[in-house]
Amino acid sequence: MKPPLLLLLSISILLEALLFLVTGNNVGAYSPIDDIAVNCSSPGNSSESNWTWIGDAEDGSTYSPTDEIHSSINANASRSSPSFCNLIPYHVARLSRSEFIYTFRVTAGPRFVRLHLLPSDYLDFRRANSFFSIIPVSRASTKSSA
Repeated sequence: MKPPLLLLLSISILLEALLFLVTGNNVGAYSPIDDIAVNCSSPGNSSESNWTWIGDAEDGSTYSPTDEIHSSINANASRSSPSFCNLIPYHVARLSRSEFIYTFRVTAGPRFVRLHLLPSDYLDFRRANSFFSIIPVSRASTKSSA
């Protein structure tokens, strides 16, 4: 016994409508609330690739690392390096033999951290011996009760 043509047509239309409902309500691309782009060791702000890169090497910069003067140096990327890239933020780097800390105040919720690194040797800092770590810290504000 063959199923009637009307039944097959109805099922086909129902499946297409269901597919449209599932895929037609796309959320879209992720648009970050806190969009911070720091150009480490750069003395000023600059723009490239639809981003505004904030330099952290000036006194009073919002994103200067803690204890910057005592623990880190600014270095320019070597143009002779095989990995040299002529784009921001790859011209300069912040180097240190001891810990220094960046602090970013962001709103609550999940965040993406994107690091732009140029794999290169700087001064007497060999990339094979280099490392860094990221430690997210949550600070809840407290209220004192009277």
